[in-house]
Formats: sequence, C-alpha cells, structure tokens
Amino acid sequence: MKSFNLFFLGLIILASCQKQEKLIFNEGPVIVAGKIENAKNKIISLTTLELTGRVDHVAKLDSTGQFLFSVNILSAHDNYLNYGGTSTIFLEPNDSIYLTADGSDFKKTVKFSGDRVKFNQCLQKFFVAFGNILESEKFF
Repeated sequence: MKSFNLFFLGLIILASCQKQEKLIFNEGPVIVAGKIENAKNKIISLTTLELTGRVDHVAKLDSTGQFLFSVNILSAHDNYLNYGGTSTIFLEPNDSIYLTADGSDFKKTVKFSGDRVKFNQCLQKFFVAFGNILESEKFF
C-alpha cells in the first residue's frame, strides 16, 4: 500500500511539472512597420477588432513613406490596414511585421516580412483572387 501511495504521489508531481498549455488570450505588443513607395496619402490606419470593440490606430508616413504601429492586442486575429484600400493582416501578440507596398495600388502590392510571413502572403493572395472573382460577373 505504501508503494502505491508513493507511485500515486509521483504521478501527481510529474503532472504538476508539465509545461502549461498556451492560453487562447495572451495579450501582448505588436509592431507593424513598413514603407509605402509612391505614397499619395500621408496617413495609414490599422483597425483591430478586439473582443472589447473596434479600435482604429493611425500613423503618419514620414517623408520617405515609412510608418510604425506599436499596439497591444488581446489575441491572435485578423486586422485591417487601410491605405486607399483595405488589406487584411493576421497578427498574434508579440509579432513584428514589416511590409512594403506601392501607394498607387496598395492592396495588390503589399509584401510582408517578419513574423507569420507565409500566412500573411497566402491570406493576401486569397483576398486579391477572391476580390477579383467577386467583382466579375462569373461570381453570380
């Protein structure tokens, strides 16, 4: 009986030492920076749709077209960059993403680097292709 109690106690200790799972909501900072060539507007916005509501962040482009957002988000989700068109960007807490685009056709020329590059590139291709199909008569 004593060995059974020691075995059971050992299992409890091992179970308590296991790495904790990642929480669904793990708030953290996000940095989104970039450069827009041929910038026509001097303002870009980042819209986050948090559980607490919609938040619009605004950044001014400098004379070379560079901008920077540093915001806190509550969880991983889609966000929206607005600059003469809307581009979807997926962010998780603690991400750092750099993007470049041409101001004459922002939505179709956005290129990503940094965290979640592949995911954001695929997301961008999907929305551009879906937008083209949606605008065509073949969709209906």
